[in-house]
Amino acid sequence: MLEAMQRLAKDIAAERDFNKAAAMAVTRISMYLEVDACILYVVDNAAQVIQLLAHEGLSARFGDAQPFPMQTGLIGQIATSVEPLSTLDMKSHPNYSPMSFFEKNKLNVFLGAPLVHNRECIGVIAVLREVGHFSDNEEGLLLSIATSLSPLLSNAIAQGRIVLSSTTRTQSVEKKFFGIAGSPGCGMGRGFVIYPTVNLENVPDRETKAPNKELKRFRVAIAAVREDNLRIYQSLKDLDQIDRELFDAYFHILDDNTMLEEVHVEIHEHKQWAAGAIKRVFDRHKKKFEDIEDEYLSERADVFRDIAQQILTKLHKSEAQAKHQIPSSCILISEEVSASMIAHYSETGKVKGIVSKTGSANAHTAILAKALGIPAVMGAVDVPLFEVDGTSLIVDGNYGELITNPDRSTYVQYEQIVKESETTKQRLDKLKNLPAETLDGHRVQLWVNIGLVNEIVKSLDCGAEGIGLFRTEIPFARSTQFPTESQQCEIYREHMIAFDPNPVTMRMLDIGGDKQLPYFPIEEENPFLGWRGTRITLNHPEIFLVQARAMLKAHSGLSCTLRILLPMVTNLEEIQFAKDLIAQACREVTAEGFSIKKPQIGVLIEVPALVFQARLVARSVDFLAVGSNDLTQYLLAVSRNNPRVANLYQEFHPAVLKAMRSLVKDAQAENKPIGICGEMAGTVEGAILLLGLGFDVLSMSAINIPRIKWAIRNVTRVGCRRIVSEVLNLEDANSIAEYVYDKMLELGLQSLVPHRKPEASTPESGTVLENSTTESTSLAN
Repeated sequence: MLEAMQRLAKDIAAERDFNKAAAMAVTRISMYLEVDACILYVVDNAAQVIQLLAHEGLSARFGDAQPFPMQTGLIGQIATSVEPLSTLDMKSHPNYSPMSFFEKNKLNVFLGAPLVHNRECIGVIAVLREVGHFSDNEEGLLLSIATSLSPLLSNAIAQGRIVLSSTTRTQSVEKKFFGIAGSPGCGMGRGFVIYPTVNLENVPDRETKAPNKELKRFRVAIAAVREDNLRIYQSLKDLDQIDRELFDAYFHILDDNTMLEEVHVEIHEHKQWAAGAIKRVFDRHKKKFEDIEDEYLSERADVFRDIAQQILTKLHKSEAQAKHQIPSSCILISEEVSASMIAHYSETGKVKGIVSKTGSANAHTAILAKALGIPAVMGAVDVPLFEVDGTSLIVDGNYGELITNPDRSTYVQYEQIVKESETTKQRLDKLKNLPAETLDGHRVQLWVNIGLVNEIVKSLDCGAEGIGLFRTEIPFARSTQFPTESQQCEIYREHMIAFDPNPVTMRMLDIGGDKQLPYFPIEEENPFLGWRGTRITLNHPEIFLVQARAMLKAHSGLSCTLRILLPMVTNLEEIQFAKDLIAQACREVTAEGFSIKKPQIGVLIEVPALVFQARLVARSVDFLAVGSNDLTQYLLAVSRNNPRVANLYQEFHPAVLKAMRSLVKDAQAENKPIGICGEMAGTVEGAILLLGLGFDVLSMSAINIPRIKWAIRNVTRVGCRRIVSEVLNLEDANSIAEYVYDKMLELGLQSLVPHRKPEASTPESGTVLENSTTESTSLAN
């Protein structure tokens, strides 16, 4: 049964017409549960009505069922209570409503379950029998089916594949999608979607206005795939007969005029873009083989999939080469916007905003967006990629909102917000050469988190007094192989020269978790608790030594202090091993004739275990730095990349602040400097608390430095300490955030805080709202 349910979910996801998908679902569910009838409804929460999607086994015609109010009947009870319902005598139930749809049928034994998405009922699935009853196992199975169907139904609603009765849905209607605030600021432009076209299942339908161009792209791609396979075939002369048959199958598909003609029809007659046409045609042929019971022939479906993937890859590469064709003001959107995507497209200077359907505020994608000053919304799971491509968009990174097709008043409102932001920025730019010193004379070091060469000038222009975190994994991620020692040295030295004589903190390679290298794949069930950071490089001392040697050579002859930071450390033994390797690298570089100074060595506190060993750690190194992003994640057991639990990721959680206070006290007891290089340092509220806690260095994205400097210059250290003493007595993160915000207003820092939301509360990630002023047509009675 589990296998059958999984196959059903897969087939529904693959079906473009959701009405057909719904019909298929009720038919199969009827067979699975051996019932006389099955009905699937969709709940239109905007209009407060319920409408029929599909039914199986009922004598009534589809048109007999009209949308009905939410509170009506047994279906309405399930939708409003968000609970399953079972009854042996449906028509005698107190909430039964005598609708003609049911009256024409003799079925009376009823079982129904809600389809829930983001705590809201979006549909109801019901099954009926004429006699008998439903067992507990059957109720549990229907609940399981409802749970597996709910994300598919939610997706179909968001993508407009289901026309709800509340609104006439057109692409010209203003809509608002809610995700997670990833990078502050507001951006306006045209949607530029990077489709994951190398994955056949993810290719969407998309209309093209240039079918001849798409057909040409397809022909070029298929010719390139044939050439690649022929070259491989000819180079492997010792192939056995089975492998020869595989290549023969490839060539047969590539030379099949019937299939090529089908793609031609999809592009020219159905106006499909090349990738969508390939998916449609290859899906049809692949399914024919999958439906064959013979195991050998069934497996031939993989050949079709493989060829389709090869063609899609060629098309994807041709799109990647067209980087210059993106709109002059674009909003970069994808299923999963990666750090490498941002680095690639930000070089054009055209990216005004970023929207990723996955990730959270502290994913490294969001961190890089902050570093580049690009507004970003993360975890916007319901954004329909095909609908926003080329559409006028507004990204509000302050509140995690994406507005599509904004009307005139919305557009003007955000134009004003962007202008005010620019005015504030110009005012803050005047602070560049002034110290970050409180009103009572306490000096704070403001350093920058950096990873790209094009961030150097921006960092210096913003007044960065040093590098608090050089993310060495970014140059690694942009390469197609491990960078050589000389290549690393060149990159590192460029940054050191730019910041000389100010200190430069180089974090050793920190990969694993959500930071992957394409040429060094790491597959684990729980990557954030697995092989990452120092655990990897100590297991591969050849990687560690090459990087350490490159850092030392890059620093040769410069005045700046080189600080080497060890990430993801769990125990003292790892620290000692790393120190031994750095000492070895020093000896080797010196033996080559380089004049070097001994670097400072520090530990990035991310693992909660080190909070309780902080004094021992401080004795063994030269400095401490707190990685508040990961430390928060591990203390609260909340994945920072999971939008489902994003609201539980709270840097102002009392446990997090108390852990930081403990770390500062231990560092001070050992007379060692302590800084913080997490995203918390780049918020005004966070900086006030960190100043009060006693941190020596605040390291952040360059774009945040002027704002933080302005805040520091307008508060006293004593006042910040008083705020900390008060918040440590509060019970939850929300109370702490509200208290600090109120204090900021008292201190006159309101211009540094984004405008308050007009709504009383923020909808959850994944919510979709349409402009309430849009004309709608209600079909409810």
